[in-house]
Amino acid sequence: MQEEILRKEQEFHDQWAAAIDVEGIRVRDYFEACTAPENRFILKHLGDVRGKYLLDLGCGAGENSVYFASRGARCVASDYSPGMVDVALKLAEVNHVQVEGKVINAMDID
Repeated sequence: MQEEILRKEQEFHDQWAAAIDVEGIRVRDYFEACTAPENRFILKHLGDVRGKYLLDLGCGAGENSVYFASRGARCVASDYSPGMVDVALKLAEVNHVQVEGKVINAMDID
């Protein structure tokens, strides 16, 4: 049962990823939007991220990984969906930053 749920979840997100236009994603605008107070909280508490390692677990399109990479962090964009990891890597390329991509099931992490 659990495997079937995970398969459907992965399939859904892979289909979603196939429809994403990375050229249309404005990473900085998204991350620093007034409607994203949690991001201001994160920025305040993380401080200078240059050289820090950050794991973006369940990265989706990778906006957070790309944002922090643009600020000097070393980011790993991870997701259960191979399609979403591909989108995150394309978004990094479009934004001229380096992000490492990993396809992982977060539930397998001990």
